[in-house]
Amino acid sequence: MPFTPLYKDRLGTSVERIASLEDDTGDQYGPATSSDGDNAFSYPSTGDITPEDHDIQQVDIYEDGSDYRFLVQVPQIRDPFGGDYGYGLQHVQIYIRDPAASNANTYSREGVHAYDSPQNIFGESYHRRIVAHGFAATTNVPNSEATIPVVEDGSWNVVADADSGVSTRAIPEYSAIEIVVPQSAIPSGIRGSDIVPMMFSYAGDDEYTAGVRKVESDGNVNSKYDFGGAPPNYTHNNILDIVLPDGVSQADVLDPTASDITGSDDFDGYDIPFVDGEAVTNSVREAVAGQGPVTSAHFETVQDAYNNNSAIPGTDGVVPDYADVRELAREANK
Repeated sequence: MPFTPLYKDRLGTSVERIASLEDDTGDQYGPATSSDGDNAFSYPSTGDITPEDHDIQQVDIYEDGSDYRFLVQVPQIRDPFGGDYGYGLQHVQIYIRDPAASNANTYSREGVHAYDSPQNIFGESYHRRIVAHGFAATTNVPNSEATIPVVEDGSWNVVADADSGVSTRAIPEYSAIEIVVPQSAIPSGIRGSDIVPMMFSYAGDDEYTAGVRKVESDGNVNSKYDFGGAPPNYTHNNILDIVLPDGVSQADVLDPTASDITGSDDFDGYDIPFVDGEAVTNSVREAVAGQGPVTSAHFETVQDAYNNNSAIPGTDGVVPDYADVRELAREANK
C-alpha cells in the first residue's frame, strides 16, 4: 500500500492499517453481465460517468482510536456534480456480518436490485451496512431517518450517522474515498466479522432507489446519464463492482441470466458471499514488521504485549500468545 505512510502522516494521529481487501482491476461484471461475457451492461454516454470512477481496486481498513477508517480506492476521484464531501459519482455500501450484533437480514437495501425494493441476495445474514456517497442527503428508507453517511442494521434502524460519528470525504491524491465509522457500531470488530464492499453509481436520493443509479434495459435508456444493457425482465442488480472472497468469480455470482435467478421472484440464486474478516486482517507479524524482516525491536513489542496481556496495535485487538512470541524470536535471531 504505497500511500499508507503518507495517509498516516496526514492524519497526524496514531493509526494502524489492520486489514486490506484487494480486488481485480477492470472486473466490473455486474448488472446485466452474464458469466460468459454476453449481455454486458453499458456505461452512460456522457464522459461524466466512467468505469474508472467505479472500479474498486482495494479497500483498506485502519484503526484510529475509537474509529475505523475505510479507504475505498478507485482509479480516479472526480467531482463533476459538486458533492458535499468532495465526490459525487460513487455510492458505496459495505455489508458486515457481525455475530455479536442484532437484527440480521439477507435482504439488500433499496435500489441495490433492479426491482428497487429490498431483495434476498446474500448467502448468509448480515447485521450492519455502511452507506456513503458524496451528498449530505437524508437516508430516505424505512425506519432510517438520518444524514448520509450512515450505519444501519438489518432492520433498517440507524446505528450511527453523520451527526453521531460517521463521516466521509474524498482524498483525490490517493484516488480514495474515506469513510469513518465508530468501532462501537461493529461490536465484533473487523477481525470477528465478515465483509462485502459494493460500488454503485450515485443518483439523487428518492424513495425508490435510495441514491443508487439504475441500470436500464436498452429500451429504457433515455438520457446520456443512463446505464444500459440490462435484461428486459429486470432480474439483475445495480452493483457495478464488488469485493468477494479469493477464488470466487464475480461474473458468476452476479450473473442475472442464471436459471436459479430468472425462475424465481425471490432471486435465491444471488447468494453473495462475504469476505472472512480474519483472513484479511493483519497477523501479529504483519502488524509489527509488515513485509520486512523482524528486528529485535519488533520482538520486544510483541514480548511486552504478551507480558502485559495487551493487544498489539494494528491487529484489531489481538493479544499475542506464547507461539507468537516464539515465532518472532526465531525470526529476530536469524
